[in-house]
Amino acid sequence: MEITSASNSRFRFWLSLAKDAAARRQSGQVLIDGEHLIQAWGLAHGPPEVMLVNTDRPDALPRLAELTQAWGEARSSETFLLPEKLFKQLFEHASAAALAGVVNVPKPTLGDLGATDVVYLDRVQDPGNLGTIMRSASAAGIEHLVTSPGCAQVWSPKVLRAAMGAHFLLSVYEGIELAAIESQVPSRILATRLERAASLYTLDLNPACVWVFGSEGQGVSAQTQSVGQSIGVFIPQQAAQDSLNVAMAATVCLFEQKRQRLSLGA
Repeated sequence: MEITSASNSRFRFWLSLAKDAAARRQSGQVLIDGEHLIQAWGLAHGPPEVMLVNTDRPDALPRLAELTQAWGEARSSETFLLPEKLFKQLFEHASAAALAGVVNVPKPTLGDLGATDVVYLDRVQDPGNLGTIMRSASAAGIEHLVTSPGCAQVWSPKVLRAAMGAHFLLSVYEGIELAAIESQVPSRILATRLERAASLYTLDLNPACVWVFGSEGQGVSAQTQSVGQSIGVFIPQQAAQDSLNVAMAATVCLFEQKRQRLSLGA
């Protein structure tokens, strides 16, 4: 089906997904754009519910045909043809992608957490930081990511672009206090902070744990730190530098854990 008008009801719905967090939460759907994200989604979950094709891109239909062939016997997507001017309204890019999709947000249950590693984010508000942490967590072998109330919305367009497909490899739980999952996660909670903390490089990071990383300006809140008698962790650094960006700190911690496990053949 071809859509050429911004007043079309389907297009207005997709525009609400692009611009409105409440619309994403209410519908349980999000937009993903670009071949990389669509391929990553397809590998994890099969074809998107809806495919959008940029009719001003000559490579769009051939790429859609290749993806459809790769998906094989999986269910087919509903496909809509849109001009580039409408694509540019949906996505904040200088040049519009050839393809986009509409997908249903996965809804894992807290009972799935189990005794595996978890990354918990306490009021991390920058979408770029959130997406980068998700990407690092997935690369380091983390399976579960939980966000507190006050975090940036995990499924926003900016976080999706920053995470580069990590959403589709992680089980994601939004808006949950750490105390609400304490009984369902590994007993050891490691919270990054600068005071009353142990050096990252002195800790045994082989047992499963919950990593807690705090907001850009204030770090991990006192309320979150009090859950489960969390262990404070700091990353040794030059005295002239008081702290690392939260995404960088998370990456350092997660890959130190990965390094320790690799050294034991895990």
